[in-house]
Amino acid sequence: NQFVTKDTYPADLLQLPELQQRRDPLCRGGSAIVDPLGNYVAGPLYDEEGVLFAQLPLQKIVEARFDFDPAGHYQREDVFVFQLKE
Repeated sequence: NQFVTKDTYPADLLQLPELQQRRDPLCRGGSAIVDPLGNYVAGPLYDEEGVLFAQLPLQKIVEARFDFDPAGHYQREDVFVFQLKE
């Protein structure tokens, strides 16, 4: 997400009453890096500019696919059973 303060806006926009009434920061940010299992690896980063870095183990992708594989869950007999009633 973006971190935005009033001083990043052009001077002519700062004259608008709608913008003058708003508190700083206009957008608090909240950027984060989340692994495939939904756990935070870095961040969230609020109320400041910054860059987040993280190393994600590729094994986490494999583990996450055991929880839910959107492209192939129909092939797993423990998740999907196809039955046809004639």
